[in-house]
Amino acid sequence: MRFFLIFLIPVLFLASSCSDNDKTLLIEDETYQKMFIEFAIINHMDKKLLRNRPKEELVDSIYEHYGVTQEQFRYTHDYFESDIPEQLLRMEKILIRLRTESNRIDSIAKKNQQELQIDPDNLPQRIRNR
Repeated sequence: MRFFLIFLIPVLFLASSCSDNDKTLLIEDETYQKMFIEFAIINHMDKKLLRNRPKEELVDSIYEHYGVTQEQFRYTHDYFESDIPEQLLRMEKILIRLRTESNRIDSIAKKNQQELQIDPDNLPQRIRNR
């Protein structure tokens, strides 16, 4: 039994120190949410909008923009998912933000569509609508 305790204490110490070091990989919640949203948008983009750019290139640009490595994002994602109730709340916030962005894009698209329907020969009307 004594041998077991002598062996167990260093193992527990090493395990606890590893988890503290891994916590340095965590990124801030707000940064995680912004990145998650951008990844979701990229995953659902039409190929025409990508203009022959691979999705991986856009994903890499997001990591670069936020100064986060893929390892950090993955670790943070796994860490956040370990607390399911909290992650569900986080995902709800993300969905609200995605809906807001989607509504904003739809509004811009409708406005652009309306501008295209204006008679191009009627320049004064086009100027007033801007």
